[in-house]
Formats: sequence, C-alpha cells, structure tokens
Amino acid sequence: MIEDFGIFLHMLMGRQIEISKKNFPNIEEEYSKLTIIQLDYLYAIHTLNSPSFSDIAKHMNVANSSVTEMYHRLYKKGYVCKSQSEKDKREYQIHLTFKGNKLIYKDLMASICLSKEIFEKAPHDKLLGVYELLKEYLYTIKSEEIEQYFVKYSEYKDIENNYLD
Repeated sequence: MIEDFGIFLHMLMGRQIEISKKNFPNIEEEYSKLTIIQLDYLYAIHTLNSPSFSDIAKHMNVANSSVTEMYHRLYKKGYVCKSQSEKDKREYQIHLTFKGNKLIYKDLMASICLSKEIFEKAPHDKLLGVYELLKEYLYTIKSEEIEQYFVKYSEYKDIENNYLD
C-alpha cells in the first residue's frame, strides 16, 4: 500500500505538469531551465517573503554558502534579485523578480486546477477524509509554511491578470 501511494503521488505530480502545459503553454520551457532544487529555493523565497540568505539556509537546512551559490544561479536566470536590508545594512534580502513570481503563480494555479479536477470527479465524502488526513499531516510538519502559502495565494488572487500569458 505504501508503494502504491507513492506511485499515486508521483502520477498526480505528472498530471499537475500536464495541466501546467495545457493552461500555460510556455511553462515547459521554464520548467526545463530549472532543477527541482532550484524550484524548491524559489518556493522558499516566495514563502519566506524577502528572506535573508541565512533565513533561507535555516528554512532549507543548508549552509549559507549553498544559498549564495543557488542565488547566483537563479539570478543569472532572472528569477531573483537582492536588496540591502533596511534593518541591518550588512544583510541582504532576496526577492523573486516578476519572472520568478510568474513561475510560482503558474505552478500554484496548476495545483489548484488539479485539485478542482479531482473534486469534480470524486465523491465529496471520500475526498473529505483524504483532505483532512493530508491537512493534518502537513500541519504537523509544516504548519507555519502552510499559513504563509495561504496568505501568498490570497495576494495572487488580487493580481492574477499580471501573471497570465
């Protein structure tokens, strides 16, 4: 059962990519320019909202030097930029560029489209149990991050047209 569940999760991720390609035709080109780890960094920057290099290192449990190296890679691709902190001039904050925000927005929208597809095809009573199980699991391991995602998603709803092709 565990192996089957893993396969189902993998298939769902594949379906999300199919939905992304359908709704955002050029997203495949964007995905091909990034590794999964780079996308993970973009999500961390998105979630933490203008974090410092050390904030990202702590969040991702990596060395500061790893964050610096990844910043340079993502900067060269046009997904991030940095600015000097107002509070501490020795520190820099990392921000997603318009291009970075646009990619995250499209990826999140594909997840929501997949969710809608599932909810339209499955009985609600069965989905409610799965929803509660996943919610409980994720809140156990990432409650703070989940709350930040909901805040960010509500911001995206207000600026949706800015990110559409």
